[in-house]
Amino acid sequence: MSDSAVPKTQVVSSANAEAHRTMALVSLIRLRWFIRLRWAFVIVALGVLALESVLATGFHRPWQLPAIILTVAVVNLVWMIVSRLFHRQLEGAVTETAATLRSAQVFANAQVASDILLLTLIIRYSGGVESPMMMFYVFHTAIGALLLRKSQAVLQTLWAILLYAAVAVGSLVGWLRPHYPLLPAIESPKWHESPEMVAVIVCVTAFGLLGVLYFTLQIAARLDKRDRQLLETNEALVRSKTAIQDLQVRRSRFMQTAAHQLKSPLAVIQTLAGLIRDGIVPPEGVIPTTEKIIQRCRDGIGQVTELLTLARVQEADARRHQDAYTDLASVVEELCVRLKPVAEQKG
Repeated sequence: MSDSAVPKTQVVSSANAEAHRTMALVSLIRLRWFIRLRWAFVIVALGVLALESVLATGFHRPWQLPAIILTVAVVNLVWMIVSRLFHRQLEGAVTETAATLRSAQVFANAQVASDILLLTLIIRYSGGVESPMMMFYVFHTAIGALLLRKSQAVLQTLWAILLYAAVAVGSLVGWLRPHYPLLPAIESPKWHESPEMVAVIVCVTAFGLLGVLYFTLQIAARLDKRDRQLLETNEALVRSKTAIQDLQVRRSRFMQTAAHQLKSPLAVIQTLAGLIRDGIVPPEGVIPTTEKIIQRCRDGIGQVTELLTLARVQEADARRHQDAYTDLASVVEELCVRLKPVAEQKG
């Protein structure tokens, strides 16, 4: 399908989903969440190896295993330095720029890829296909599906499957020798020597990781959809608030205009009535002056009637009324006839 055939709303929704995930990723990087988890793993792993060396004196782990764990610590120290540089980039920024979001994606992908590589090396020296440590691939797959872009999460999962298959096949054909059991004190089941078992374990692991990836992506998509709905609802509330404020301003302006229009005829009526009361108007001018007073009263009553009609229209249910045709020419003509005396009076 060409890009032009993709609906615009679908493209915008996909872009918003990736933006939401990246913003969540930036938040986790700000909190150094990945680095803290890695330090916890290093401390627990070294503690287990130290305890094992004290309690089980009959065997010794290969030196490569603690070396890899120490490598995890060194790599984590590097990531900590990079994280501080990233924090300096974020300092003072009101909103994250596109360059910052891209840096966060690259930073996270590099960490996940290196973690998968180091995890594979740990599996190699702690049982290979017989090691339950492969379950930690699930953790990285879920993290990638929730925080990375879909294509990046798929590549990270394929990277894990490829490395795990390489360890399994390497142990089977003899490329990775010797084999280091998970628990040397217990007899190894020798799964790494069975082509059938290696094929089953690798296939089950691959399908399991792909299944976790698929369902986690589906869950993430649902969460992205809810997030977009909340964002759209919030924007609608902001628009409604702005519209209400604008309506209040217009209502206040309308009330001022209406009060001024009602005040004008009342002031004329008061003046003319005062002239008649004080005998200033000659007898032959009483009737014309009275006619002016009556006309002004009619104008005021007409304006009050229009206000009452407007109030009834605003209170009425709009769903009860249907669209109707209006003769615009007749409306304009009627307004011109009504306002002609005022226009002539003011020249």
